[in-house]
Amino acid sequence: AITMGTGGKASINYVKDDFSTSTDCFNYTANKYTKFLYYYLLFQLDKIDAIGFQGIGIKHLQKDFINNMKVRIPHNYENITNYLDKKITEIDNVIEKTKETIEDYKKYKKNFIIKVTTKGLDKNAEMKDTDSGWIGKIPKHWDFVRINTLFHTVDERNEDENAMLLSLYTSIGVKPRSELEEKGNKAVTVLNYKKVKENDIIVNKLLAWMGAIAYSDYEGVTSPDYDVYRAKEKANVVRNYYSAYFRYTNFNGDCHRYGHGIMLMRWRTYPEELLRIKVPNPPYEEQIEIAKVIDKKCFEIDRLIENKEKIIEELEKYKKSLIYEYVTGKKDVSDNTIIKTNSKAIKINCKDNIFAQAILLCKVIEKLNQYNLGRVKAEKTLYLIEKDIGFEFDNNYVREAAGPLSESIYKCESVISKKNKWIKVNKVKKHIEYEILSDFSKYSKYYEKYYSNYDDQIENIIEKVKNYSTDKSEMVATLYASWNDFIIKNEEISDLKIVKDVRENWNDTKKRFNEQKWLDVLEEMKQIELAPKGNGNLTIIKEN
Repeated sequence: AITMGTGGKASINYVKDDFSTSTDCFNYTANKYTKFLYYYLLFQLDKIDAIGFQGIGIKHLQKDFINNMKVRIPHNYENITNYLDKKITEIDNVIEKTKETIEDYKKYKKNFIIKVTTKGLDKNAEMKDTDSGWIGKIPKHWDFVRINTLFHTVDERNEDENAMLLSLYTSIGVKPRSELEEKGNKAVTVLNYKKVKENDIIVNKLLAWMGAIAYSDYEGVTSPDYDVYRAKEKANVVRNYYSAYFRYTNFNGDCHRYGHGIMLMRWRTYPEELLRIKVPNPPYEEQIEIAKVIDKKCFEIDRLIENKEKIIEELEKYKKSLIYEYVTGKKDVSDNTIIKTNSKAIKINCKDNIFAQAILLCKVIEKLNQYNLGRVKAEKTLYLIEKDIGFEFDNNYVREAAGPLSESIYKCESVISKKNKWIKVNKVKKHIEYEILSDFSKYSKYYEKYYSNYDDQIENIIEKVKNYSTDKSEMVATLYASWNDFIIKNEEISDLKIVKDVRENWNDTKKRFNEQKWLDVLEEMKQIELAPKGNGNLTIIKEN
């Protein structure tokens, strides 16, 4: 059966088993067309949201609007629904796996921040006990003090009707209300609201136990129900250290432990309670160093999360377009649109993806060092090896000016130049080149361990590209990536379509090669059997 939620925005679910719903749902009994209708309504959700809701105040979806919708049922509707079931399941599985990876990154970020804000950066530092269960020991030379020795509350009231209203969000911190979608109650006036200065801390006493505490980057006002804290004059406080500590550690648990209330949703942590909580207080210069390390690491992790979220966004768009094309008859399963691909990922038996890639980079350097090898050619060769064979390194490739690029190339270089000192990375004019050092051969034992079963395939790809110039390496990898994206999305493919995508949807520098040049290179790729198989994820379009 189909059930539709009708409050606020429409939602739709296909249910196989017995179920019960609230009175806000419309339920439709199953028949032979039900699954097709489910997909049809999914693609119509934007239209339903736009014109299907009526009423004063909170609008509700009108059942007559749904009942009167017209839909053309194709003769092969069962084939279409079976195909969509298969493809949507595949896409949803990738989305779910990607979401799990995002959660893993968030957990790693939290654990990293807890470690450096409570244990410091010196692994050999002498430690001492605290009376906090989750903190445990801290460096002996640190202080462990009540918050009231570092911060105090301020209650300055606003008299400016045009003051900027600030809101506190558990997930993103303090933001001007005007920049975000306004939900819930809206302030009629901001008179008598609490003033907030830049670098003040805003706390929602009702949700402090859930992490509703953050520094403000703005000067404005906030709700009188919130508390505002400010560092004391000459207090030993570095903002970025305590910002990370308050928001990303288990400090929220301390807020719960010191707070009180009848139930969780009525649990409050008042200023006199929060100020009693003890926190680590490292020396000022050490706070600065810890904050720098946190900022750098969080930037890296947040970039990874952002890339994963873009992948989910692209997959959701693809899923929506796929449903639209098949339920409206733009495409038909009889059009031979299902492309068989060799998309089974190959996981290398190495816990560290970067190290595994670094060993592969050594192989490329060894084989191509005498063939005009620079960073661009090396990274494009690595890309072709990874995608053509199907290695899974959890890389996200961005559509950059010089072709598909993953940030992992820089980490690989660091592994084999700084950590293991097998090569030296030299900047020659505007290019990066590699110098082989005396210990370079040590990489071979790892290569044998990880890649012995794939050596013939790796050598074959390297042989195909060894004489390429930097420009041609860029062109081949870019064409390969664009072509691969079309295969992943199960879209119709033509040479002109691939070249158009490359010249219009990557970077303006791609237009320095005319259309015929791109077509010639694409034809050569086919002749040498350097054609993609749909392995890996979609490339990410870089925002301007």
